[in-house]
Amino acid sequence: MSDSKMTSGCMENCLLIGDRNRWKDAMFRLFKLGVATVAASLLTGCGDEDFTGAYRLQTPDDMTLVLNIRGDEADTFWETNEDNGVRIKPIVIIKATVKGENLYLDDEKNDHHWIMTRSVDGKGLDCLNCEALDFGGNDTVHWQYDPRGPYDLEQLVKEQARKDDAERNAAFEAMGKPESR
Repeated sequence: MSDSKMTSGCMENCLLIGDRNRWKDAMFRLFKLGVATVAASLLTGCGDEDFTGAYRLQTPDDMTLVLNIRGDEADTFWETNEDNGVRIKPIVIIKATVKGENLYLDDEKNDHHWIMTRSVDGKGLDCLNCEALDFGGNDTVHWQYDPRGPYDLEQLVKEQARKDDAERNAAFEAMGKPESR
């Protein structure tokens, strides 16, 4: 082999080794960037809790107040047990805002502001200022998680109206029929 061929071969190998080190350095930097990106995205997701769902509060007068949270809105409605079944009475739609581990519910029309946090059981909600609304007089009011929610309140009201109409029609039909003897 000639010296010129050995020198050029050595130069090529030396460049390849240098390229290999640069490649390793670039890959290590890319790996660190990927780790930082994944860590940042995981930390971003940890900030705000998802409170979507339905929660129930049994009041001292044996009525149930239902809080139905869907994103940035919450419906509230009363649920009562009557002779002809459960009755639903919508109350108000309020603004829901999540900040960290707290849920802020604002009914600006009636100037009611509730602050909720996840209860110890990890499912229900503890209302930190519901005593001001006189729901039992406790310092913290616990709302039980309802696994069937969130509800489509509009659909529930329509279904209730349909049942009421059917009962009313059945009563009118029974009134119009002569008694059989």
